[in-house]
This record gives sequence, structure tokens and C-alpha cells, in this order.
Amino acid sequence: MLSPSSTLTHSPDCQPPLLAAAADAQATDLTPAQQDLNGAAKWLKTILPNYQNFLWEDFTWEELIWQHCKFYNYRQKVWDPLSQKLRFGPGFLKTVNDLAADWIALINHRLDQLSFCLESQLRDNPSSLDFKKLRGNPRPPSTHECDAWSNLDAKRLFGHFEGDIFILDALGDHL
Repeated sequence: MLSPSSTLTHSPDCQPPLLAAAADAQATDLTPAQQDLNGAAKWLKTILPNYQNFLWEDFTWEELIWQHCKFYNYRQKVWDPLSQKLRFGPGFLKTVNDLAADWIALINHRLDQLSFCLESQLRDNPSSLDFKKLRGNPRPPSTHECDAWSNLDAKRLFGHFEGDIFILDALGDHL
């Protein structure tokens, strides 16, 4: 929950838009609480599609800053998976290293979804992920696939299980 004592501090992993919006807000004659809300609102307008329906009381400053940092950091590189049940195979990073920043961010988001899916024993499998077993053996050693993205030139993440660990083999074209 936002409070009058909420403050923004510099994080070396965050880019300036959130901090700049807060500084712009503080240049006015608003109370500290109003400045916090004004700065956050300016920032949210740039990254949240339906900010008008945003429920302020559902988030803390820490969560708002994490969402900002996540947006920036997820575009920089492919991060290690959140789950110990998900690992990169020896060639996986080679298939994603040359992607544009927006695609890298989407890969990181899919890795988060896949981590949650694996941790939930495949019960948490959103349609945007669509984790499933491959039919036949079209792409050895991969036995499973999930959506990386389904628009434009649809791509899939391919992998296989080694015990209860899922190994990502490659990003590839839709089969």
C-alpha cells in the first residue's frame, strides 16, 4: 500500500523513468503522498495498458519498483530460470542470444511461466505457454514444446526431461 513515508531510492539495476517521474512530481507543490502517487501514475501510464483500472492498494512500492526493474532487466539478457526444475541445455542460449530486446523480454516471461508450470507439476499451464508433449519424434532430443510467441513468425521453446528436470534445448520454428 502506498504511504506518505514511501520513498524511491536509486537502484543500479533500474533505469531512470520511474525515478524521473517521481522527481517531476516532487517539483510541484504536492504533499509527499501526492507526489508519490503522481510520479507513479506518470510512470504507470508509460507501461501499463489499462492504468485507469489499476488498483493502487494492491501493490507496495517494492512491487511497483520490481515491475519497473523487471520490464527493463528482462530486455537485457536471458536470465537463469526461477525453478531448479528448469535448466538450459548446452545449445539453448545460442538460439536466443541474437534476439531483439522485446523478444528477450518475452523469452524471460515464458521462462517464468514454465518455471511455475513445472513447480505446479504441470497444473499451472496458461494458454500463452501451452506446454505439451510433442507427437512422434520431430525434433530429437526434444520431447516437449511450449509457445515462445505465437504472432508473426511463431516460435517455440523445445526441450526434454532428464528425471524431473526439464532441459531447454532450443528456440525454434513452430512445427
